[in-house]
Amino acid sequence: MDRVTKVFGVARAVALTATLAALSACDPSPEELNEALREAIGDGNTDAVAEALEDGADVGHRFGIDSTVLHLAVRPDRVAVLPLLLEAGAEPNLVDEDGQSPLHTVSLHSTTDPDDEAFAADAIAQLVAAGADVSVRDHRERTPLALATFRGNAVAVEALLAAGADPDARSEDGDTPLILAARQGYLQAAVALLEAGADRDATNDDGRTALDLARSYLRLAPPRNAAATAQLIAILEAPPS
Repeated sequence: MDRVTKVFGVARAVALTATLAALSACDPSPEELNEALREAIGDGNTDAVAEALEDGADVGHRFGIDSTVLHLAVRPDRVAVLPLLLEAGAEPNLVDEDGQSPLHTVSLHSTTDPDDEAFAADAIAQLVAAGADVSVRDHRERTPLALATFRGNAVAVEALLAAGADPDARSEDGDTPLILAARQGYLQAAVALLEAGADRDATNDDGRTALDLARSYLRLAPPRNAAATAQLIAILEAPPS
């Protein structure tokens, strides 16, 4: 993090603290309190979130695209505020206008980056412990597992499978999570799915299997993905153990 970024972050935190202090000193409207909570979540500022909640911000308030406080909180740079919101009664199974729950949001913000993997494991564990439904589907019939697989985050895939996610749940186009993994050569995610009992012979609406798509991807794969994709093809070609 460079000096400008550090200074900007400190300045924003100071400004947010001043805003909350001003709200506490007067009689803020519900809208002002909820906006202060949104800003505090966006900054990943646990002290400011706690203060906003104590001042009366509504933990059940809906923001843009019908997002909840949990949708806003499940980002790598904000997850520290998640326990405060869950303890305050935030509901983990509410969905936004796309039918996506906070678990979907975690999966969408999960990549193969090690920091994102740690974030995903933490956020999924907290949401599941609070009662989040791992089988929920969005308006395109995608489960959180499907999105985690699409993003290639094997840690998120493993966490969702351990919580009871269906390894063969199909999206609207018939893709299973294994097919999604094979389509982009995500070896570790595919192995986790196979170990959980995913059907390697399942076909999507185009009649293609995970092996078909892995072979297609290998022809186009960038060099850094070629070895992993070739290994995945070998696994899919081998008889099930």
